[in-house]
Amino acid sequence: MKRLDLDTRRVEAYEKRAVMGGAEDEVYISLFEASRAHEFLGHPHDVIVASYLKTYESRPYRAEPLFYLARWLRMTKHYSLAAIYARHAAAMSKPVGNELSVEHAIYDGGALDEFAAAASHVAPGDVQ
Repeated sequence: MKRLDLDTRRVEAYEKRAVMGGAEDEVYISLFEASRAHEFLGHPHDVIVASYLKTYESRPYRAEPLFYLARWLRMTKHYSLAAIYARHAAAMSKPVGNELSVEHAIYDGGALDEFAAAASHVAPGDVQ
């Protein structure tokens, strides 16, 4: 089986797992991994954005989906949007408790770095 076929099947499996419901952390992780796979596979802009936002909506206190969305938007030269999402991610507190797969570096300055990188391409005052 070709790598692309495996990666496409990976997206389908993660999305299917998310629809099954159950443990909220597992649903979040499934949505997050599907989003990352959409990005890796180079799916259309709208698919990637929608996937990351759906992931964020499932756990609106988690910065990771917004951070990776901002990073992808910056890399695809959508600097204003990237700055908005990164700034929101940078303002979020690190989750406490038994949350799965917390990326501490994002909360410890990574999101702020991403905001700075995106905002450096935007005219002063254009990012509110």
